[in-house]
Amino acid sequence: YSGNPAVAYAEPDYYVRALKTPDDPQFWRQWGLSNTGTPFKENTSPGLSGADISALHGWNETTATHGTIIAVLDTGVDIGHPDLAKNLWSSSESGTILHGINILEDKPVEPWDDYGHGTHCAGVIGMIGNNGEGGTGVAWNTTIMPIKVLNYFGNGKLSDMAFGMAYATMHDASVISCSFGGEYSRVMEDIIRQSPALFVCSAGNNEVDLNRYPQYPACYNLSNVIAVVATDAQDHLSD
Repeated sequence: YSGNPAVAYAEPDYYVRALKTPDDPQFWRQWGLSNTGTPFKENTSPGLSGADISALHGWNETTATHGTIIAVLDTGVDIGHPDLAKNLWSSSESGTILHGINILEDKPVEPWDDYGHGTHCAGVIGMIGNNGEGGTGVAWNTTIMPIKVLNYFGNGKLSDMAFGMAYATMHDASVISCSFGGEYSRVMEDIIRQSPALFVCSAGNNEVDLNRYPQYPACYNLSNVIAVVATDAQDHLSD
């Protein structure tokens, strides 16, 4: 057809398909997943269209992690949250069924969240999607392993972080979310280096150059560490 002088141009007649959009009632607020440039919160300026992670396109490929375990080292998780409970990892190695580990306690107890940060991070990663309730995570169906290493002030010790990383690795977590930062630790660096997991680490919200003011684990120069920073609905660095 392209060689016919009567034809301006020719191209395949591709199939198209509707983008997969969840039915969760609060999804319209989640501009980080799909930012249409419309209001997402009362008394707040609209976002910038396209300032998102293109989740709708990603969900056409998959909405699940297919058995991949994602460990969340944080303040714990709201174990009974209706939009998270069915996506939480569980183990009975302590003699009772637990949905992760609470490293701050000297006995086996659930890693309940007493600060809120860990539940927020777990929700961003893996709230149950398309269930007609709440919002949705990046992965609608996944396995979240809560590891409580931070207290009710959002603080914790490097030794507990290192132990949590080792625990997640020994229990087959493929991705380990580290939404915290602190001083350099050789122990933590050695554990990350020896782990086959991918570590997704917060670059912080202080708008500073990490080459000049490093924080860890984000600044370990290792192939299995990704440092990430948050942006707001207008695609600016978030505070």
